[in-house]
Amino acid sequence: MDQKKEAARKTPEKKPSPFGNNVVWYLLALGVGTLVLVSLLQNTRPGRLPLSDLKRLVALGADPDGPAHVDVVEESTDRVVRYSDIDQLILGPYEITGTGTVHQIKPDDDESLQPTANTPFRTNWRADADAGAFQKLLDDNKFRYSFEEAPGG
Repeated sequence: MDQKKEAARKTPEKKPSPFGNNVVWYLLALGVGTLVLVSLLQNTRPGRLPLSDLKRLVALGADPDGPAHVDVVEESTDRVVRYSDIDQLILGPYEITGTGTVHQIKPDDDESLQPTANTPFRTNWRADADAGAFQKLLDDNKFRYSFEEAPGG
């Protein structure tokens, strides 16, 4: 009689699920890994385009058929980067940001053979010291631009 009660009390062992309880952790790790990989593949750090070179590029005009480009030698390296097709210019009080086509000319390694379009750049600038001269240059050469939004607005 005691044996029957003990047998009734014993429950059959549960089989572990085929995916296990860690499937949520695996999916979470996969999602985080994907986000890290995407952020590494995107080059979101804007390049620096000196103001004098930006002014020269704007002075060449916004003609899409023209060969408007400037070659910029980076101060700390021997790299020569060609900027062209600038667009999406945003004028702020202390900097100008925009996008353009960037092509590394020198040194010519395999990765730099193709120009990269819509690459962000930034230029240091003081709007208060400019007195509207750069805006006039943009207007004269038919460039579209906007102003940085005011803080909190």
